Amino acid sequence: MEKPTGQDFSGLSKEQIRDFWIDFSNRTDFRNPIFSYGYYKAIKDNLNQITVFNHVIKGEEKFFTRARLHHSKRTLFPNISDLWYPPDEITNVGRGNFPNNSVFYCSNDPGTTVFEMRPKKNDWLTTIEVEIQKDSLDLLVLGINTDTNSAYHRLPEFDKGINLFLEQKFREIIPNGKEFNYFKTAYFVEAFIKNKDGIMYPSVGSNCKGMNVIFTKEFIDNFAKFKKAVVHEVTEKNSEYDISVNCKYIAKEINEFGDFIWKTVSDCVGHQITENIYD
Repeated sequence: MEKPTGQDFSGLSKEQIRDFWIDFSNRTDFRNPIFSYGYYKAIKDNLNQITVFNHVIKGEEKFFTRARLHHSKRTLFPNISDLWYPPDEITNVGRGNFPNNSVFYCSNDPGTTVFEMRPKKNDWLTTIEVEIQKDSLDLLVLGINTDTNSAYHRLPEFDKGINLFLEQKFREIIPNGKEFNYFKTAYFVEAFIKNKDGIMYPSVGSNCKGMNVIFTKEFIDNFAKFKKAVVHEVTEKNSEYDISVNCKYIAKEINEFGDFIWKTVSDCVGHQITENIYD
């Protein structure tokens, strides 16, 4: 398999370019650091000037949500650190991060966050909402559905092919035990995230209808403000995309040590979360 570095892509269709990169990524053994570095170098050498898409949010409230499942019901996470980005030393490779290098994963919609957790009936989970306090938020969008983006059709053929490749890889479901395949996308995030405020990509947990966002720890430390945390119980699960939850506790404040100030929710009538939230 020829490496992309030095490869002449002129005259190839976008489908041929996509397939070349898919084949290259699938043949790369990411358990081998030498091969992994070759993949990263190919990205830096060939893709640092490609046209990708961004999403700029100006002059409006910028809220994002992340969540964590409870190990046991009827217990509460005591501190905001339990819902924040994890310590580096316990962080495995993910879709947008390397081992021992955590990031702040979140979603731009609370329902997407619930789908991402893939909870079971009777599970408890806590969502935490943060506001990004920045006048203009510039996010790089990777893996978008190119068919619905009019600007995509005006790109050069090579850039079209790479965006088709990214669309497939950022939507790829990685099975348990094959987590090393997250390097396929983690290297792209590493290559591009320093040029933007964050990376936005389709949420596999929501059947790619919602969007997830990756922020670096440094960005979160500088611009994120805690807004609220809510403990939910999953009361019904008709399918992966039809879930009902009931709010049990809410915290809108934390004390000087970062401990949540929990209050019981007594008036929640329940929330049904389906794919209709994206209509």
